[in-house]
Order: sequence, then structure tokens, then C-alpha cells
Amino acid sequence: MHRAVTKKKDEKKDEAKSPTSQTKESQLLSVLKAAADGSLNAVGENTPESAAQDNANAELDQDNRSTNEYVEGQGQTSLPNVGHVGASMAAPKGPEPLNPDTTPAREAKAASFEQAVKTAAQQWGGQLPITMSQAEKRAHVLALAGMPAHLRAGYVQDLRRQ
Repeated sequence: MHRAVTKKKDEKKDEAKSPTSQTKESQLLSVLKAAADGSLNAVGENTPESAAQDNANAELDQDNRSTNEYVEGQGQTSLPNVGHVGASMAAPKGPEPLNPDTTPAREAKAASFEQAVKTAAQQWGGQLPITMSQAEKRAHVLALAGMPAHLRAGYVQDLRRQ
């Protein structure tokens, strides 16, 4: 039995010395050292020049970039079509462009609805309960304007019962 206990202790020592655990331990130590030195917290100014000191790609970019190139600023460009992808053109054989808010059909529909609201307000507005606020009365008049005529009387009677 003494031999088995010694063997288990030896296995644990071997596990502690495994390459994986040493790698993790060394990684942790390097992170802790970097944190203690402040390099994880104080990064300094964020410029292409400062990035080139620590990053090979940024250094290559600095080497390939001409002086004062890309000085427009973030989100700015000197290109002609800012924020425009592709060319705009009318669909071939398509309808003529219209503003959907000013089509005759839409204007007629809006006028028709306005007339329906006025009619509903004149006919049913005085029959709504006096205890209702103006906002509630407006909402119910709009509901009455959009409702079929044969349902309006029952709707107003239900409102009075409440």
C-alpha cells in the first residue's frame, strides 16, 4: 500500500510539471506583470504612430502611407458620393416616379376620412358620456368614423352603460 501512495504522489508531481499547466501559469504571470506595469490600463494616445510601435500591421501601414494621407477624419471622405452605393436610375419601362404622399387617390382617401370624422363628431359626439375626457371622446369619434354605420348606435349605447 505504501508503494501505491508514493506512486499517486509522483503522478501529481508529473501533472504539475506538464507543459500545459506551465504554459497557463506563465501566461497568467505575464498578464499579472503587464497589469502591474500598467501596460494593460494606460495605453496612451490612440494614433497610427503609437499603434505602429506595438503592432506590425500598423507599422507596415505607416511605411506604406504617404505623409498627410487619410487626414479627412473618421467617417469623412473627399469622395463625391458620400454614403451612396451604386447608381440611382429609374426602372426601365416602369411607372413615372410619384410622391406617394401626394397621389390623387391618397388625397381623396384622406379627404374622405376627414369628412367621415366630421360627420361622426356631429352625429355622435354629443351622445358620448359627459364624464369622458376630451382625449377619450376624440378616440371614440375616430373609432366611430372608421366603423360601419349599422354598428355605431350599439357602440355608443355600450359606452353610455359603462
